[in-house]
Amino acid sequence: MNLRVDLILDEEKRSASVLNAKSLIRMSIIIVPLAIVAMGVVGVINVMHSTLTLNNRNKSWEVAEIKEQEARDLRAEAGINNSIKNEMTGWRASQMDWHSQLLNIQRVAPRNMQFTRLHIGQTLKLVNNRHPARHLTLTLSGKSKGADSETQINEFIANLKSLKIFTDAMVDVVINDFSEDRDKDASRQDRVFEIECIYKAKEFLEQKKK
Repeated sequence: MNLRVDLILDEEKRSASVLNAKSLIRMSIIIVPLAIVAMGVVGVINVMHSTLTLNNRNKSWEVAEIKEQEARDLRAEAGINNSIKNEMTGWRASQMDWHSQLLNIQRVAPRNMQFTRLHIGQTLKLVNNRHPARHLTLTLSGKSKGADSETQINEFIANLKSLKIFTDAMVDVVINDFSEDRDKDASRQDRVFEIECIYKAKEFLEQKKK
């Protein structure tokens, strides 16, 4: 007859498995909070990374906006400078070379002709109702002495109407006055005259865009 006597109380008995219910409970008490903390840390890191990325992008946008505004300012300034340059170019193109004109008038004037007054007139008008232009006149007043005064005046006007230096610039030459000189010291053959040179319109030409 075989007898089996258990000397271990029921409450002292242990499970033969590696993990039992109590072990799982203990591990879960430790692991779950750690997992929660780890997830929180990862979340904080992600938030910080996203915030840093957003800040960097905002700074990039701000820099881009500043550069774009600077570019707009430069374009506006360039436009103003081009307008001024075009105006200066147009102003220069509308100028008459008076030095050359007067020098050559003096060269073709007869010796017995004396200029007493010179007047340059200018009006601004539109050419073909589109382009502003200078309309210039040169009035020459003076005296001519001697019996051939009329001949000398006619030759002088003929030179003004035929020489290239004048025809390139003038439209016409007219005599406004040719009469006897009333000065007390003048002879009966002496004459006074007023000659008007009418010049071609000088447009304010704009520089062509390249």
